Amino acid sequence: MTPPTFYQIKKGDPAALKGTLVVYVKVPNVDTADNRKSPIFEMAKNGFLAASGDYRTQNTLNDFLKKELGLTLEDLSKPENASLSGLPEGMDPNYLRNKIESMKGFEEMIPTPAKLEPFENEQEILSRDADIFYLGEFERLANANLAVNALSILYQSIYREQVARRISQEIEKMLLGAESDVTLEHYTMEPEKVDSRLHTEFLPEIIYNRNNPAELKRWTDRLRNYLSGYKYPEEVDKIILLATNRNLQTHEIQEAIELYIRKIAALLREDYKTVGTLKKEIERFEAEGTA
Repeated sequence: MTPPTFYQIKKGDPAALKGTLVVYVKVPNVDTADNRKSPIFEMAKNGFLAASGDYRTQNTLNDFLKKELGLTLEDLSKPENASLSGLPEGMDPNYLRNKIESMKGFEEMIPTPAKLEPFENEQEILSRDADIFYLGEFERLANANLAVNALSILYQSIYREQVARRISQEIEKMLLGAESDVTLEHYTMEPEKVDSRLHTEFLPEIIYNRNNPAELKRWTDRLRNYLSGYKYPEEVDKIILLATNRNLQTHEIQEAIELYIRKIAALLREDYKTVGTLKKEIERFEAEGTA
């Protein structure tokens, strides 16, 4: 058995996290008596235990509950939903309501859970459009589960710090009177940074402000200005349209966004072979009605 590692980065840049995570471990001898008793055995029967999270759209526990259960913290405080919270049906509903209310004040301090997700093999994991971390091999599923959840907490804390730091820098620019879009470099000056800046600066803000028309317009205008010299402005519009789609959580839409970003970056690098390949992929998505 290989000793567990703290982590290996299989995909992504830790200095510029995307906000989407897949973390996984190997459990080579998963089919043991103890592991078969585990409630998560079915998720790991192929020898991998993996968890995913999208911390661009799920910033709080409330976001996670809404996405996964269709309920908010407020909904869970209702007596008819007591069984979902693991409380006896006869328990005083005021107790549950008070517990939920006490949680709300600390919501930002409660980590957003990662969701266990089954994968057929390691290749399928590594093909996901996300920051991907590998934590080594484990014998017991209980310990493997602790590991993937611990890394997801560390990941989202660092991602939130990066976003907060970037926002703080923007505020500093405003205070210094340097908020003008002129401060953004023209894309031709930094083709190697375009991919990173779209993932870590523009897209998170556009996604986060989908329900805030004023801020959404501000960030979409900034993105268009940043790529104002790009040869195909309609593709920039397509990225914005996809990023503001209510079904953003679907893997197909996330993959479509990634294809457009990769095509922009490849064209700026003058990597025309990659551009041709990506163009065919985009055409496939459009034919299927995804993009």
